[in-house]
Amino acid sequence: MTFNATSLSIERLKRTTLVERFGLRATPNVVRRVFVTEEVRAFLDTKEPYFPRTTAELTFGRFRSGHMVTVSGAMDKRADFKRMVDTDEVWIMAFRKPKLGQGRLLGRFVDRNIFVGTVIASREEIAKVSYAAVAARVIDTWDEVTGGIPPMRSNNFEDYFGPQHIDLDNDYD
Repeated sequence: MTFNATSLSIERLKRTTLVERFGLRATPNVVRRVFVTEEVRAFLDTKEPYFPRTTAELTFGRFRSGHMVTVSGAMDKRADFKRMVDTDEVWIMAFRKPKLGQGRLLGRFVDRNIFVGTVIASREEIAKVSYAAVAARVIDTWDEVTGGIPPMRSNNFEDYFGPQHIDLDNDYD
């Protein structure tokens, strides 16, 4: 069996308490992976409080299948994934539907196409305390949650998503 950095990252994640999310349907060709904390899993698997759980699971499935995602480093863009500015590699995965009650999963990448979500909340809940405060929770608990796996660091979105992304920060003519 041949190992690469991605498969080694997945094996390391499987030795933690993190749980892989698969989406609503079976994904025949898995391109990307999403792991979440037990707290996030429990939140997604319950009915209350209100949260766009179906939208979240559909988003996980699209991401896992390698569908095109929109990406930005600007908070004012409507991207599927936003890399937060002035934080140490914290990303936001957005669940945008329905318009009322939109959700956010914050976390980090450990390798290309491997996202680890550690904090989940509605957009309204985050607005009450600030994205920076929620990002600090991601950073503060990272080593404990991942067993010390360092977050991926790069200035190039393709390093995180491969070629299946649209960079909303660059103008396309």
